[in-house]
Amino acid sequence: MASIVQSKLIFSATAAIASGLAAYWLFRTREIPTTQKKKPLPGPKRKAVIGNVLDFPTQRWYEAFTEWQSRYGDVIYVELLGMPMLVVESLDVAEELLSRRANVWSARAHSVMMNELMKFDWSLPMSQPNAEFNEQRKILRRVIGPQEVTSFDYLLEEQAAGLVESLSGHSGDPHDQIIRAVGRVIIKLAYGERVCQEHGDDLAKMNAQNSDMVVYVLTQLWFVNLFPILKHLPTWTPGALFHRVAKKGRALSEQIRFWAFGLVQENMKKGTADSSFISRHLHEPEFATEQLRDAVAMLYSAGTDTTATAVLNLVCAMQRHPDIQEKLYKELMTLTGGAKERVVKATDCEASRYLDAVWKESFRLNPPVPLGLPHVSSEEDSLGEYTIPKGTMVHANIGFMLRDKRIWGADADAFRPERWLEEEAVKLPDAGTLPYGFGKRICPGRHLAQRTGKTFFAALVLNYKITVVDGEVLPEMIEYEDMAIRRPSNFRCAFKPRH
Repeated sequence: MASIVQSKLIFSATAAIASGLAAYWLFRTREIPTTQKKKPLPGPKRKAVIGNVLDFPTQRWYEAFTEWQSRYGDVIYVELLGMPMLVVESLDVAEELLSRRANVWSARAHSVMMNELMKFDWSLPMSQPNAEFNEQRKILRRVIGPQEVTSFDYLLEEQAAGLVESLSGHSGDPHDQIIRAVGRVIIKLAYGERVCQEHGDDLAKMNAQNSDMVVYVLTQLWFVNLFPILKHLPTWTPGALFHRVAKKGRALSEQIRFWAFGLVQENMKKGTADSSFISRHLHEPEFATEQLRDAVAMLYSAGTDTTATAVLNLVCAMQRHPDIQEKLYKELMTLTGGAKERVVKATDCEASRYLDAVWKESFRLNPPVPLGLPHVSSEEDSLGEYTIPKGTMVHANIGFMLRDKRIWGADADAFRPERWLEEEAVKLPDAGTLPYGFGKRICPGRHLAQRTGKTFFAALVLNYKITVVDGEVLPEMIEYEDMAIRRPSNFRCAFKPRH
């Protein structure tokens, strides 16, 4: 993925409309229940009209929200021009609100930028919990549920072998090779071998552009979301960058949603389509065509980069912890029988307790999306002595929860897979699941993502010793790009064959 431009305020209102913005803010604040004002939630002091706009981070939200915990505690309330927002740092509070009270806390913020201007309202992560939302999740449970994913082991093993081959003699950042292998798994499952062979590279390029665009938009503060009336401004209005960004986003949204689906439809008409989620289920009365199309498109667009990032973070951890890498290698050699060809089976990965421990520990320290996507309350709610307004957006700081010393102990920041093999591990939160979200919004592709990631990672460890590039020095710290998906920005390694 290309680097994401650092977060900043995108649209500066002109003097001609400043009074209109203030009036609109006053209208919005009248809608916030007065009960909230009786017992203010913890957080930075709000200023008149603008609220906490000046306190809100302009970059690196995850790091900023984590620093807030030491100042304000586990529940932090801010307002951005009348929009209520809650940052939750406590796992207990997150599970209470987002899982146990999922009927209240499963909505999404209506983003004028994403949903109306860029036309991403069809996408499962952005949609409201309505009939279409339930239908898409039903489809994904049917095609990639925990029982179904084992039938794809042949494909995971085939692509794992391809990934191993593509990294032979490689020195540098392996992200491109990893994301290509992950993408090919999803393209073949979703649209078939033929579409992958003929259009896989184009689909991958399109998906990378789409991922860049979505991540960029989601990590900016767009005034058009706070003041929807701005969407009616002419496209030539000075400073109206959102119109130009939205135009590019609309084009990508349409391509992701319709192009590959249309290719499968054409092949089916010609009798040349091979097996895929689309070709197998398109004419089933159980699924609406539009929902099948959109669910499969979301699977590819949302699942590729996060799974690839999880694998990359594991590779990075092995370079920095060669003792753990060697211990895992020996266990994998035992499970595979020490075969000369070093072929990894997904069932071997499933049987490896140490592989599972390494996977969970990497996920714990570096969840691919440490802030997830925000939930929104559909009605007024309470939390202890506090009242939370209807329409409050909640950011669950998953990254902080997974390093919280109150849960993980004094060595919370240490990479120690053995913690998952100890007797006390049964009392720990499941770090292999927690990064996938909460309640009704938990990622429906998590079973496929985990099985793919473990199979790919095991194949790399079994075939290569992951080391520092010859002539280079291991960086003291790993730096991460300023984006919603937490990927190393300065990572380079060498893959040295073990046989």
